[in-house]
Amino acid sequence: MNTIKATLTPNAVGLVLCGSEHDLMDLYDAIYQALPEDDYMEDENIMYLLGLTYDIRKAYSGYREEHIDIQPVAPKTSDTCTIETTYSVTIVLPILIVQLHILSEYLDPFQGDEQAYKVIMNFKNVVLNAIKIKSKDTYEKVNNWLETTDLFSEDYIFDIATHFSAIEYIQYKPVAKRLQSLPTLLRTFEESNQKYQQVAQLSYLKAKELNCRVHDLRFDLDDEIFEQLDNGQINW
Repeated sequence: MNTIKATLTPNAVGLVLCGSEHDLMDLYDAIYQALPEDDYMEDENIMYLLGLTYDIRKAYSGYREEHIDIQPVAPKTSDTCTIETTYSVTIVLPILIVQLHILSEYLDPFQGDEQAYKVIMNFKNVVLNAIKIKSKDTYEKVNNWLETTDLFSEDYIFDIATHFSAIEYIQYKPVAKRLQSLPTLLRTFEESNQKYQQVAQLSYLKAKELNCRVHDLRFDLDDEIFEQLDNGQINW
C-alpha cells in the first residue's frame, strides 16, 4: 500500500510530499504508465506534467529533503530499533493542481495498469485532503475545478499558469488570504478566461517579434520569485 503523505506549507505556498523511496518510486512509475507510449516530447501538457515526475525522482534519489526516524521495536523489552528513511519535496500548490488536471486526461480505470490507477488516485486524494484539513471550502472548490474544467488544448500556454502562480499567488497575495484565493486563481488558468487570453495574446505578439515559439518564452520575474523561495527570502 502506498503511504505518501502531503501537508501544506505554513504559508500555503506549496505542498510537501513525503514518502519512502518505494512509495515515491511507485508514484513515479505509475505516472509514466498512465502516459501514452508514443513519443510525447513535443506535447506541451505532458512536458509540464513531467516537472512533477522530475521532482519526485529527485526526492527519492536524495536530492531534496531526507528524514531519518529511529524507533525502538519494543521500548520496554528490547534495545532493537528500526530505522525508517523518508524523502520529501515541496511543490508550488497551484502548479501541482494544474499537473493533477493534466494527469486526469490520461487516467482510465478500465484500461491500462489497474495498480497504477490506484496509486495515482490515492495521490490525488492525499493532495486534496491536505487542502481540506486547512479549508473545507477551498477543498470543495478545487475538487470541483478539477472535475469540471475542460482539458487544456494543444495550444495552451502553461507558462501563463506558472506566471500567475508566481505573481498573483506567491508574491502579491497576503498570507491570510492565500489559500482561499486558490479557486479564483485556478479560474484564471482557463483558456476562456479574459485574463489568460490577454496574456496569451501578448505572448504570441512577443514570440512573433522574437521569431520563436510562444512555448519557448519565459517570464523573467517568475525565476526571481522561485529563486527567492529557494533561498528563503519568501517563506513557504
